[in-house]
Parts: sequence; structure tokens; C-alpha cells
Amino acid sequence: MKKRTILLSALFILLVYVFAGCGSEGGTEINKEINKDYEKYFAEFSAEDIYGKKVTQKEIRDKKYTLVTVWGTYCNPCIDELPDLQKLYDKYKGDGINVMGVIIDIQNDDGSLNQEQTSYAREIIEQQEAEFVNMAVPPGKEALFSQIAVTPTAFFVDNKGNVIGDFYEGVYSYEEWSDMFEKLLEE
Repeated sequence: MKKRTILLSALFILLVYVFAGCGSEGGTEINKEINKDYEKYFAEFSAEDIYGKKVTQKEIRDKKYTLVTVWGTYCNPCIDELPDLQKLYDKYKGDGINVMGVIIDIQNDDGSLNQEQTSYAREIIEQQEAEFVNMAVPPGKEALFSQIAVTPTAFFVDNKGNVIGDFYEGVYSYEEWSDMFEKLLEE
């Protein structure tokens, strides 16, 4: 009986870890190398944000780096992370770092915005007071986003539209992101 309880407890802890979609895996090291699979991937794009406003590569070109965070309205850790991402956006936008959200569950199969899901995303954004751009997956960029298995997942894009460095799966704290942003700014 005692072995069974210990085994079930261990299994439960393992399942919580696997399905939570959170937890920092690689510390706060920054790799500034261009990811060759996604070189110039965001050099040109156009998408709609959750308010129907057109978003283009200008959002990226005007900053040294953009943190792109991929999240879903079904993901509580993603939603909980939004206020910290807003604080980062507020702190670093003057230093040349941008934050942009890509919501992966607000589109229909044909690529159009699902109005019900988009409305729900707007509610979340407003409740979390996140003012940075949040948009649907840009048309033609589905290849990168279809490979993302964990939400949230984030990556950096330079001002030329190159995906740089690594993909960061799971939730990172404000302090961890801030540490990475500071390392990016070091020249």
C-alpha cells in the first residue's frame, strides 16, 4: 500500500511537470547567432493584431531585438506571464527591445480570425493589462509556429527579421527575462 502511494505520488508529480508547460530549462544564457532555419524569416510579414490593426515588419525593424512570445488562450501559465512581459516591454522599449505576442489559437483553419476566440484573447489582454502588440500567426509563417509544441514558447528576432538564438519553452520570471534582455544589450 505504501509503495503504491509513493509510486502514484511520483507519477502525479511527473505528470504535473510534463503537462504544466512551464519551467525554465536553459537558464538565462543568450545566443545571438542567427538561427539558419529562420534567417530573414520576419524580414517581411503582415498580420492582424487582436483589434484588427495591421501589424508588419516595421514592429521589428524599429527595435534592436523583439521578444516574440507564442501563447494560447487555453494556457494559464501563458496568461499569468503577461503582466511580467508588459513590465519588460515598459522597461526596455526605450533601450531598443520590443515584446510581441503571437496567439496560436485565434484563427480558423482557413487563416481568418475566429471572432469568438479573438474576443476572448482581447478580454485576457485587457484583464492582464498587456499593451504590447498581440497578433495572430502571420500568413506564410505557419511553418515555424506549427513546430512549437509547448506554450508559452519565446524567441528573439533581430531588426533584420532573423530569428536569433534559442527557443525558450515554458514560463520565465521577470528577473530571468530581464537578465536576458540586459545580456542582449551588452555590445
